[in-house]
Amino acid sequence: MKTTRLLLLLPLVLLIMVPMILPASACSAKPTLVTGQATASGVQETVLSNTGNTLVARITSTLTFTGDFQGTGPATAIAIIDTLTGKLTFIEQVTLTGTISTSKPGTVNILIIGNGIIGGASQAHDVLYHGTGGLAGLQGEGNQATAAGSSTTTFSLQINFDKR
Repeated sequence: MKTTRLLLLLPLVLLIMVPMILPASACSAKPTLVTGQATASGVQETVLSNTGNTLVARITSTLTFTGDFQGTGPATAIAIIDTLTGKLTFIEQVTLTGTISTSKPGTVNILIIGNGIIGGASQAHDVLYHGTGGLAGLQGEGNQATAAGSSTTTFSLQINFDKR
C-alpha cells in the first residue's frame, strides 16, 4: 500500500515541478556552458518501503561542487529500485550554496531526475531554479553522469542569469 502511494506521488511531484522548470528555457539571455563535478559524502540511506520486487529509499548526502561550480549543498533523493534487475529511477533536490562561474556567492536549487543501475552507471537531467544572492536570476539545465562505483558525478549545463 505504501509503495503504491509512493509510486503515485513521484509523478505528482514532477507535475508540480513543471511550472518551475519551464521558465528555465524561456530566458532571453544567451546561455553559457558550465561544467564540473559533484562529490557525495555522508551518504545515508533509509528504506521507505520494500514490497515485492520494489524498494523505495530516501538517500541524503552532502555534495561538494568543483569546476565552474564552487560550493556545497545538502541533497535528498527518492529512489525507486527494481530489486530483480537493479534498475533505479530517482528524483533529487539539492540546494547549492556557493558560486557558479564568475558569480558572487548565493544559493540555487537543483532538481535532478535520472535513472541507472544500482552499483552501476547513472545519468540524469538537471534543472537550476530559484537562485538567490549572487545567483539571483540564475536558470539552467543540462545533463550529468556518474560512472559505476563512483561517488562523483560529472555535469555539463547551459546557464544564464535572466535579469527580467
